[in-house]
Amino acid sequence: MLTFALALFATSFLGAFAITTPPSGAITVSKAGGKGKYNTVQAAVNSLPDAGSAVIFIYPGTYTEMVYVTRTGALTIYGSAASETTYTGNTVLLTNKVSAVAIGADDLSAPLRVHKNNFNLINVNVQNTFNTGIGVAVSYYGTEIGTYGCQFLAYQDTLLTETGEHYFVNSYIEGAVDYIFGQYSKAYFQSVILASTGHGYVTASGRTSATDTGAYVFNGCTVKSSTKAVAGTAGTVYLGRPWGAYARVIFMYSDLTDVLNTAGWYEWTVGVYPSHVSYYEYNNSGAGAWNSNRAKFSQQISATVANEYSLDNFFSSTSWILTL
Repeated sequence: MLTFALALFATSFLGAFAITTPPSGAITVSKAGGKGKYNTVQAAVNSLPDAGSAVIFIYPGTYTEMVYVTRTGALTIYGSAASETTYTGNTVLLTNKVSAVAIGADDLSAPLRVHKNNFNLINVNVQNTFNTGIGVAVSYYGTEIGTYGCQFLAYQDTLLTETGEHYFVNSYIEGAVDYIFGQYSKAYFQSVILASTGHGYVTASGRTSATDTGAYVFNGCTVKSSTKAVAGTAGTVYLGRPWGAYARVIFMYSDLTDVLNTAGWYEWTVGVYPSHVSYYEYNNSGAGAWNSNRAKFSQQISATVANEYSLDNFFSSTSWILTL
């Protein structure tokens, strides 16, 4: 059962409900002929007033569309699923096939674009099926954005976490090249599966200055090969490369499998030493964990430093994070 914070939802949305049944007052979406009031997610979003808390519930199905969310009021979108605590029973897929180069921007290529604060996505899978270049699945511009039990799938640049504070838990993110990227956000990944489909880099942090508070923290995550990985992927994946000169990424208490190259991290431009990056590791395990071949611009940190990147210390407040 989901426990919703009062700050995020009106009283009419509170109370016990099954994950396969919409709560009282929710706007519903289903395919044509189904039980929902709307047959596209974007139509449901467009129906909402700009202000006030709202919930959208999506019945099972594949929704091929481009969803853009900008409303001021708090919003949760969640899909029907076997369990709210994991992605494995999800039944809702939001998908499209869009090239970022063809459409003109990374952000514009995403089937789900969230340009607002106070947003939650629960038990929804999102996929961009363009697989020969950049095609974003999800783009987040805003703060206090939570992702719970979701799957994000693409080939290159799967998740754009650009501005604000973002939290991801019990989810699955798949890609090959720079599949978690952005410039200014503080993003925290808890118990997330990071699955590589081929040679490449999990993260591309675009942090550009020493005073920028942005960082990506991976706590209790797993880095592994996707079941769709091409032959020879093992040993060819890196935790990150610096899109920005001051890239900051932390992996701690995570399972790093043999999909990783022993160097762990890579420079953006071959032969150009990234002297200002903060590539940190602490207390990870697995065949791909810290070893004597690690890139010289990465480092193992102490327990004291690692504690600075605990959830409670990382965000200015955690009151907006839902309890599953």
